[in-house]
Amino acid sequence: MKSLKNLKEMNFRNNKWQEKFNLREIILIGSLLLIALLYIYLELLIFPLSAEINDKQSESTMLTEELDQMRMTANQLPQLEENYDGLKNELEEQEESFYPSNKQEFFINTLEDIAFNETNLSVPSINFSETSIAEEYSEGLYRTEITFDYVSDYDSIKDLISLLEKKEEKVKITSLIMTEESVDQQYSGTIALEFYSVPREFDYEWPVEILEPDDERVINQNIFHRDRELWAHINSEEQLEDNTSQPTSSSQDFTGTEDNNTTNAGKISPSSNQTSSDHSESVVHVAEEGETFEDLSLLYYGKPDYGIFLRELNAYDENEILDEGSEIDIPSVIYLRDK
Repeated sequence: MKSLKNLKEMNFRNNKWQEKFNLREIILIGSLLLIALLYIYLELLIFPLSAEINDKQSESTMLTEELDQMRMTANQLPQLEENYDGLKNELEEQEESFYPSNKQEFFINTLEDIAFNETNLSVPSINFSETSIAEEYSEGLYRTEITFDYVSDYDSIKDLISLLEKKEEKVKITSLIMTEESVDQQYSGTIALEFYSVPREFDYEWPVEILEPDDERVINQNIFHRDRELWAHINSEEQLEDNTSQPTSSSQDFTGTEDNNTTNAGKISPSSNQTSSDHSESVVHVAEEGETFEDLSLLYYGKPDYGIFLRELNAYDENEILDEGSEIDIPSVIYLRDK
C-alpha cells in the first residue's frame, strides 16, 4: 500500500514538471547545466594545471639550453685555460717593459743605478713632476717626468744615453741641453726623462753588493763593513754600538725628495754650515711636523730603506710619524769619494 502511494506521488510530480516544461526544454536545461559544470571544472582545475605545465616546459627548455651551453663550455675549458695562460704570459711580458712602481724613491734608486753609479755624471739636483696617467696609452699606465742638472764630460753623457737605450723598461729622453764649459772640456746642462710604469707588486732590494770592500771609492773600510752589517741585520741598538767606528772626511750622497720635489746631492745633514770635513759620527735631527723615518732615511742616506733601522735605533714604537721637536739620532753611513 505504501509503495503504491509513493508511485502515485512520483507520477504526480512528473506530470507537474511536464505541465511546466516539455521534454525538449528539460534536455536543453540539463545540457546547459552540464556545460556550466564542465566550464567550472576546466576554469578552476584544468586551465591552471595547463598553464603550470607550459611554464614548466619553458623552464625545462631553458635549463636544457643552459645545460648544453655549460657542456659546450666544459668541453672548451682546456682550450680556454690555454688561451688564458697565453694572455696572462703576454700581459706579464708587456708589463716587463714598464717600471713596476711610480714612487719617487724607486726612481731615485733607479737613477743611481743607471746614471750615477755607471757614469761620471755629477748631479747637483733632481726634480720630479707629479705622476700622471699616460692617457694616450691606457689607464693604469703612469708617466713620471724627471729633470736633473748635470756636470760631466762628453763621453759620460754618451754613456748615459747608451745605458738608457739599453734599458728594457720604457724610458724616454724628452730634452737634453748641453753647454760646454770653458775649462777641462766639461759640459753642463739639463736632462729631462719620462719613466713609464705599471704599478704592481715586485721584489726590489737596493743592491748591497753595489760596492765591494776594495772599491776605490770606499774611503773607510770599517764604516763600509759596519753599514753592510747593519743593512743585512737591523735588529737592535746594541748591534750599532758593537759595530760603531770612526768617521771619515769627504763624502757624497744623494738625499731624498723634499716638499718641493727636489733632490740635492752632497748633503750629509740639513745644517747649512756642516761640511764633509767637520761632520761628526752621528747627527741629531730635530723632527718637524709630519716627518717620518722614511723621510729621514731619504734625507740623510738617499734611500728609504733605512727607515726601520732609524726607528729601532731610537727605540720608537711602530708609529712612523715622528713627534714634532723630538731629537732623532742619525748615524753616519757609507762614505764615498767624489766620482
